[in-house]
Amino acid sequence: MAPADARPQPRLPLAAETLRDALVAAITLDTFNRHADKLAMCNIAQVANVLQAMIITEGERLVLTPTYHVFDLYQVHQGAKAVRLTVESPEVSVAMGGQRASLPEIAGSASVKDGVLTISFVNVHATFPAEVTIDVRGEPCEVRASVLTHEDLAAHNTFDEPEVLRPAQRELRITGGWTYECPPASVNVLRARL
Repeated sequence: MAPADARPQPRLPLAAETLRDALVAAITLDTFNRHADKLAMCNIAQVANVLQAMIITEGERLVLTPTYHVFDLYQVHQGAKAVRLTVESPEVSVAMGGQRASLPEIAGSASVKDGVLTISFVNVHATFPAEVTIDVRGEPCEVRASVLTHEDLAAHNTFDEPEVLRPAQRELRITGGWTYECPPASVNVLRARL
């Protein structure tokens, strides 16, 4: 046992939390949302200075990770009523541990709370945008889109550059059925007042 005044051990460097981590977090949260009738509670195990952390700290410094931004965007689903969302999407082939696998190009979930429809979805394709056609019964007229994306899957926030990955906001006007262009490698949260 080391004495109380022993020098602290050097800290192991943490892997950078990247856009790729944000995509995984969003896919996982969408899966949980789609199965809300079976799940009572889901949460992240640890918040700071671990793999898939929401924040990274060092002394007095703190940086918000892409995973933090996903959790922040998805908090609008909390306390909402899950809404059935049907997604028809082509498969994307991926390499996994020296083997090939596939997953849907687009995955998502939806909920309604206080007259606001929230649709969250992920485009997992690293290089191609996806056109998402949204058919909502009733006609929302204003849509607020929040998008977390970057052209580099390994992009991440650092203490020196804390804003490399941050959600962009934009307002959309829509009528009836509408199409949304989802950027490559992106987390998208659309909110429409019904």
